[in-house]
Amino acid sequence: MVKKAVQGTIDRQLRKIKRDNEKKIEDPYKILKFVLMTEKCVRIIESENKLTFIVERSASKNEIKRSFEEIFKLKVAGVNVNNDQKNRKKAFIRLKEAGAAGELAVRLGII
Repeated sequence: MVKKAVQGTIDRQLRKIKRDNEKKIEDPYKILKFVLMTEKCVRIIESENKLTFIVERSASKNEIKRSFEEIFKLKVAGVNVNNDQKNRKKAFIRLKEAGAAGELAVRLGII
């Protein structure tokens, strides 16, 4: 009985994820607000191939990923998020291609 309940919960979660993936993002620029440009962010760009963005507080990891891919036309390997003390949401976006974060940072004028 417990196994069926767990499977039903997993099925509902998978349907919700699939439904979120199919949603079209109206304006990706509303989700990605701006690039964070600190010394730590520059070090992360060079060492871990990640860019740091301040994003909309209500945005999910999946929405952040799809917005980034739509704006910059680059493949994303993963997204990590955290909330800072200034009540902002930071997204650390890791890119699939080696060195792509550095190239994009030069295009954006960070480095």
